[in-house]
This record gives sequence, structure tokens and C-alpha cells, in this order.
Amino acid sequence: MSTHESVASVLATAEKVLGFAEAGFQDYLKRADSAESGLHNAITQGRSVTFILQNLSSKVDGWEEWYGPRQQALRDDPSAKWLVELRNRIEKQGQAGKYNNSISIDFLHSAQLAGFARNAPEGTTETFVGDPLGRSGWKVTLPDGSETVLYFSVPSHFWRTSISVDGSPEGFTLDEDLPRWFDQLRQLIAEARAEYGAN
Repeated sequence: MSTHESVASVLATAEKVLGFAEAGFQDYLKRADSAESGLHNAITQGRSVTFILQNLSSKVDGWEEWYGPRQQALRDDPSAKWLVELRNRIEKQGQAGKYNNSISIDFLHSAQLAGFARNAPEGTTETFVGDPLGRSGWKVTLPDGSETVLYFSVPSHFWRTSISVDGSPEGFTLDEDLPRWFDQLRQLIAEARAEYGAN
């Protein structure tokens, strides 16, 4: 049973949840502590948009005829289909899988790397640049003997990362394909609003 009382409620909620997905993606792009949780939110909340829109089926006439071709177009898109698979992995297994990071360095020299190490906090045992999620940071041993990771930002003009997940379609990267998927979802909401928003 739908909790939505109107078409307007369904459409507004779909837009709000797409905003949650995009906020998660921005957390991922910061390449810090919240990168993985942001990515998970981006994927799971993005997938929820189509579920939310399906609440229109009980509120408008001709839903299946209108939605069917659009749903099929998303299923036929390898990247959109893969993002649904990633959502299923996250929901059922708690992880997307192994991340693969291909880094294309535009401008980074040894003096900059030395600067990262020079600025390291006390207790640093390792400085790393570009982990599987594109993050850079220091592995630090704390006074109590426990270990933590502190992340630092590397200016984006130094390099480009192409991050995918094991099993991704050829050419798929999270940084490029997630925003494209969000555009598809935004277009779907806009088309639903144009078709049914006056109901």
C-alpha cells in the first residue's frame, strides 16, 4: 500500500531521493572517510527513484503502457543495468565488490610526494596516494597502539581516476556513469511530471 496521497507527493519524493543519491555521490568524490558510504548511498538511493515512481501505477491511468518502454530502456543500458546489480550487491552482501582504480597522472612530482610525507601527523607509518577508491592519506599508529587512517586531498588537476568494480561492463567508471545515470533518472521524473503532474 502506498503512503502517497497524490501524484505530486510521488514526484516530489522521487526528486528528493534523487537529491539524496547526488549528495552521496558528492561525499564519494571528496575521497575521504565518507567515500564508500557516499557511494553506497548514491547507488541505493538512485535505485530507489524508480521504485518510488512505480507508486504512480495506482494513481494514474495507462501507467504500464507509459512506464514499460522507459523501464526497458534502462534495462537495455549496460551501465544502468550494472548499477542495479551493484545496488543488489550492496543490499544483500553489504559491499559492491572489489574496486579497481586506474590513475592517469597529469602533474605530480617527487617534491609534492615528499610534501605529503612532510605534513604527516605524528605516528605515521605509511603515506599512500590513490587507494582503490581514489583516496590518499596516512596510516597512523595512535599512542594506545591502535591504527587509523587520516585522508588528505590531492588537487584534482594532478590526476584523473577511473574507478570501477569487478564485473563492470567495458568502459564503465563510477565517476562518469553515476552522473549519467542520475541524468537518466532526472529525465524520467521530468517526463512523469509532464505526463501526470496535473493529475
